[in-house]
Amino acid sequence: MSVIRNNLFYIIIGLVGAGSIGLAVWSVMGADDIQQSVNQLKSLNDKVRGINQSNAANPETIKVAAENSQVRKDRFERIRKAAVGPQRDDPVTGQPRELLIPRSLPEPESDAARITFKKKYLESLDGLLTMLNARGEPTPEEIEAMRNALGGGSTASADGETPAWRPEPVQQVIRTGDDGGTDRTSLLRRNAASVAAEKIARRIYMYASRETFGPHPALAGDDDEKPDVETIWHAQVQYWTAKDFAVALARLNNARAEKLKAEDRGYDAWVANMPVKRWSFLRMDDKLGRGGGINVTKFAPSHTNEENDASHFVVNLRLDLIIEEAALYDVLDAVVSAGYYTPIGIKIERVDQNPLQEEYVYGDAPIIALKIDLEAYYFRSVYEQWIPEELKPILATKDAVQLYDRDRRP
Repeated sequence: MSVIRNNLFYIIIGLVGAGSIGLAVWSVMGADDIQQSVNQLKSLNDKVRGINQSNAANPETIKVAAENSQVRKDRFERIRKAAVGPQRDDPVTGQPRELLIPRSLPEPESDAARITFKKKYLESLDGLLTMLNARGEPTPEEIEAMRNALGGGSTASADGETPAWRPEPVQQVIRTGDDGGTDRTSLLRRNAASVAAEKIARRIYMYASRETFGPHPALAGDDDEKPDVETIWHAQVQYWTAKDFAVALARLNNARAEKLKAEDRGYDAWVANMPVKRWSFLRMDDKLGRGGGINVTKFAPSHTNEENDASHFVVNLRLDLIIEEAALYDVLDAVVSAGYYTPIGIKIERVDQNPLQEEYVYGDAPIIALKIDLEAYYFRSVYEQWIPEELKPILATKDAVQLYDRDRRP
């Protein structure tokens, strides 16, 4: 934690500074590219102004002014598209985003589209878990099956060959009561919950589950109830937002896995050696128009004073993560660069691992719990085509809570 304490001031200042000017532009074009564009535009402006002052009536002057004016317009358009691009385009394909079910918004074309949307939404959340190479901790059924496989008094490790992973030196003794103590490796190898946890851990890059993404309470069940149009709108935006962050975090872990494989350490490409260990929750506030929140909590106060208007609507977000301490800056950079997301609060806590590794296996490196609060800006120019008609005026009001009772929020 000392590295974080010594550098956190600079990390926060850097993130807040970047966030204040619009992270999407900086992440897509880069600060140097934008500054170069601004300098070139200023130079063109000065050149045109000088020509006009020396000979305003010269036809050649008019032609040069017109050409340079078009250059300025073209450059500003590229900058504008760079800012809008991360919202307009899918983070995987780079093509314009598409609805989970065509013609389900701004008004579903049929009851079948409503029912199909629900199924597709849940399948798509599962698809994010596949992309992340993630799953949850062992289930009671998996632990019981491992207990039966181990049998009375037998020992095993998750892969049948190597000793069970251990977070501390093997010499440490764990007091167990009757026999006075035993070495950690022996204890882990005969504890069904520990072996089950390691077996799962060695096959994934990260811990996450459907509950990480909510899911939307009206769509979480297995019934065939038809969701209303507002529910579809909320769930669609939730999914797009979750995908932005899922792609960013997956790229971090995948890069680590590729590095390990390039070093002939492919056997180490599992969650114990990944920068992002666990994604507990994506949280979104009730600001998508008469609700729409998932895993709602008390979010950090904003320093931006941004509010909804005719051009964009603002939603508070939070990611709850467990990460490798040394990867803090890389994780923060990936999260805030995933779209038009401005950091407004960061909380870091030490994580003490379960010595029996009965649920999660995080590896030997120091880990921390990271809660990062963000302010998401959704541009109406991108989303207007999908917003239900009744929600369009509401999304331009403060907090988008018109006709919605926030006291009902859990």
